[in-house]
Amino acid sequence: MTAELVRADNGFHLWSETYNRDVHDVFKVQDDIANAVVQALQITLMGGPLTRQRGGTQNLEAYKLFLQARSAFTLNSKTSLEAAHAYVDHAIELDPDYALAWTLMAGVTMEQTDIGVLPPKEGFERTRQLAQHALQLSPNLAEAHFVLQYVHRSYDWDWAAAQAEGSHGLVLDPTNTDGLVVAGMVSKTLGHWDDAEKQLRMALVRDPAFTMRTTT
Repeated sequence: MTAELVRADNGFHLWSETYNRDVHDVFKVQDDIANAVVQALQITLMGGPLTRQRGGTQNLEAYKLFLQARSAFTLNSKTSLEAAHAYVDHAIELDPDYALAWTLMAGVTMEQTDIGVLPPKEGFERTRQLAQHALQLSPNLAEAHFVLQYVHRSYDWDWAAAQAEGSHGLVLDPTNTDGLVVAGMVSKTLGHWDDAEKQLRMALVRDPAFTMRTTT
């Protein structure tokens, strides 16, 4: 039996494995294939979350908590953000070097500040510290640069620093939806309407289901 994982949009071959087993082991083979596909999906389609180079973790329980935190984060309510904070805090406890988890914690803190759960100075300074710590762990983590871009734009009012962080982040990850959205927000702030429209349209092309949590 040969199992293959192929991208539906372009036919690119991602992974394959051949299994030679006794027919009586068919259910064991099924489990082996399912586990292998999960690993291949995690490593290939989700940008390598299990690798340190991409800010990830080798701890699968920490990764599971990270996914739960990210899911709660997208709901953007006081309760869901509290849940996201708890999930990602636990992930960091399991793996203190998990840079993507530190970045998500920065994002959660940023959103809690935006909706008034945290006062601006406390919230944005804490967000900055978390994102900077993530970059200490993984210097090429685009997501952390986008968080710092938002802090520079919304708290520091430092347009040059915001543009620099965003540009660097988009070099690292040109199609990142969050990065394109924050870049669009910065362009809108500066009155660069054509650039803002282009960046936000690119974000929608990248993720048609994306909902901007912050538009001011």
